[in-house]
Amino acid sequence: MWTETDLCRQCAKNASEVVPLQARSEQTFTAVWSALRAWLVALFAKCRGGSIPNFARFAWHHAGVAADGSFTLRPSFVLSDAYVRSHQLNSGSGVLRMSHVAELELEPCEDFNALRVALKHSQSLTKDIVYSCSRQLLQQLGQALRSGQPVSVNMGVGVLSGHNRTVSFAFKPTYLVHAPAHGPTPHSSAATAQSGALAQERSSRPQQLPSHAASAHVGAGAGNEDVAREGSFG
Repeated sequence: MWTETDLCRQCAKNASEVVPLQARSEQTFTAVWSALRAWLVALFAKCRGGSIPNFARFAWHHAGVAADGSFTLRPSFVLSDAYVRSHQLNSGSGVLRMSHVAELELEPCEDFNALRVALKHSQSLTKDIVYSCSRQLLQQLGQALRSGQPVSVNMGVGVLSGHNRTVSFAFKPTYLVHAPAHGPTPHSSAATAQSGALAQERSSRPQQLPSHAASAHVGAGAGNEDVAREGSFG
């Protein structure tokens, strides 16, 4: 069985053959792979997903509504169409394609950012190392999957496997059914908080206002945060 150990070893070997004096060691590739896994695990702990452009999305989708109004969430692995075409792969058990995503209501996904991964999920890696090694790791993984050999790599939140060019993904059991214990999802939490703020504003207004000043326009749309994309794929 070809595992993440073989993946990191092969990447280091390839690098030494191309640019011997600037080659990354197997330990460096292992550290980058560990950082990627730690990033995904940290996101899933907050019921958020992660997106690695041209590879896959690790996301949560709404699977139902609980009695208290909160959503029951289930994880989804969405393989990039570009990755499938590039390595001539087929989707197997536990793998969705982008054509299926439109049918699901997904929780927000954080885009891969090499700088953020290096700073938060490693001790000594740099943005450039995380970015370049991640590209090599995912490219080498695709080549292994394309070869048809049995593949099984641990991605932190689950295991990606392949055989005869068919890719499968199995999330860890702890993620298979996840219902937030308290309150609704972040989307509905934000809406509830906004409604409460509007109600408080109305109650605090003076009771005798001129009719022409009785209406106040409150902008309800929350601005999207500009996410830094240093080192992101794509």
